[in-house]
Amino acid sequence: RGRRRHDAAREVLSDALRRKRNLTEDLEPALRYERGVAYEALGRRARAHKEFEAVYRTSTHSGAPRRTATIRVATLIA
Repeated sequence: RGRRRHDAAREVLSDALRRKRNLTEDLEPALRYERGVAYEALGRRARAHKEFEAVYRTSTHSGAPRRTATIRVATLIA
């Protein structure tokens, strides 16, 4: 049951990210971060790592998603 929820969340987040023209500067990193969390919960660590790296690259400020993504990337490589 939990896996289905994470997979459904990943699908919704992916769909939202495909609609680039509707994304604000702050929304894209937040969606990517949440999709990384979903991938991590699904056991797809390499894909989660890519998402967290993308958050770090696309975040224009050092807000919570960027800081948290940095920590998660470090945890995934350790």
